[in-house]
Amino acid sequence: MNPLKKYAVVLAALTFVASASHVVAASAETETAGRQVAAAKAVEAPAVAVKLVNDASKEAKNDIASAVVASGLRKHPAAIASILSSVLKAAPETTEAVINSALDVLPDSSITIVRVGSQAVPSKADLILAIASKRVPGKRIAMEREVATLRGHRVVAATAPAGAALGGGIVTQDPNPGGPPPLQLNAYAGADPGRP
Repeated sequence: MNPLKKYAVVLAALTFVASASHVVAASAETETAGRQVAAAKAVEAPAVAVKLVNDASKEAKNDIASAVVASGLRKHPAAIASILSSVLKAAPETTEAVINSALDVLPDSSITIVRVGSQAVPSKADLILAIASKRVPGKRIAMEREVATLRGHRVVAATAPAGAALGGGIVTQDPNPGGPPPLQLNAYAGADPGRP
């Protein structure tokens, strides 16, 4: 055999072995991360997931994020909002993988997944809506309404043009307006204690 061909074959074999060992190490790492999140209590699962995603290498971040979300939602489905939003806020670049894995585990909660994902990463709301609409087309209209509602909330909280409001051009909503609560009026005779 030609020495150059022999060298090329040996080099190709070594590259294959090195890449295969890297894939095995990465899959072992994702399995370990998934087990750690599943072993955590529901209250602690989001923090454990964020720590694992932040500690992951750049190449393995998508796989780790997907694995921790999937295992966390399998073990603690009621913690969907906290697990999903914490992982998306910690690593917004993993949005596509995280949303896909969440929809794999809980496809019936697609509206919640779209709402939480759009709140956590508002810049990727359209991507989240597109992924969820492809995966669960029957709930597309409800998911579009949810994203539109969230966009409406963000518009109200955004700054308005100068002079739009007397408070310096910023439109805000006060959840607790001052003053006493409205009087309770009732037309029934026995309901009003001050009435004879």
